[in-house]
Formats: sequence, structure tokens, C-alpha cells
Amino acid sequence: MRGYRAHPAVHGEHEAEAGNGQPTVSPARTQLKPDRRTAQVSRSAVREALRASSSSVPAMTIIVSVQLHVDAAERAAFLAARVPILAHARQAPGCLDFSLSADPVDSGRINVYERWSSHDDLLTYRAGDGPEREDRIAVTAADVELHHISASEAP
Repeated sequence: MRGYRAHPAVHGEHEAEAGNGQPTVSPARTQLKPDRRTAQVSRSAVREALRASSSSVPAMTIIVSVQLHVDAAERAAFLAARVPILAHARQAPGCLDFSLSADPVDSGRINVYERWSSHDDLLTYRAGDGPEREDRIAVTAADVELHHISASEAP
């Protein structure tokens, strides 16, 4: 896609301990701002932010959490247009979960949650061909976080 720029504000990845000696989530965060000419954040800018956030990541579960912002009057159409994308992603090798949801408090916000078996699976999916999407609805802002999960357990 042409005419889009990513403005990363990437915070360094880190491994912390939860107080019990167990590692916790290692987030990498990127805030993407819309291109001034088009007032949109592109899919390729999100993909590039994910790729740049971790160049040498050991094999571990990946969670991508995203806040997208669109015009409140177009949010339902935006979500409906992405149903084929969700169905396609959920069939991809390594995809453990993929969902989009309307935020119940902010009428212009969409929450995205993705869980992947590995960073390679995520990048392979992003690089592949998928269903075409409806681009007429502008994403005016996006906040993308990539989490590297080294351990999970039942609550």
C-alpha cells in the first residue's frame, strides 16, 4: 500500500519475573499514526511494526493485541467486512485464536486479539495471501502490542 507511514514508539522488550520466579509477558509496543495525506493507518504499516518488533525471537507463544480506531458510524461495517479475514486467519497454521470485537465503552474502538504458536507462524501468515478487505473505511489510529509468552498456566 502506498502513501502510509508508521511512527513507531517501540519500548524495549524485556523479561520480568512475576515474583514467583516465573517469566511474564515481554511486550513490544508500537503506536501507529495515520498518514497525514490519507488519514489512515495501513495494513502494511501494522505488518512492518510486527516484523520490526522482534528480529531474533526464540520460539514461544505470541499474542498480538491491537486497538484500532475508526469512525463510530462505520465500526459495524468495518467489523462485518473482516469476517472473511477472521475465518481465513483461524485456519492458518499456528493460529490459536484471532478475534475482533467492538469496544463496549468507546464507540470508535475495535479490539484485536491474536494468539499464535510462534513468531514465525505469525510472519508467515502476514506474508501470505488472504481475502481482500474493504479499504474504504479509514483506520484513524492503531496501537499495536506484540507479546512473547514464555509460560502459561491455568488461573
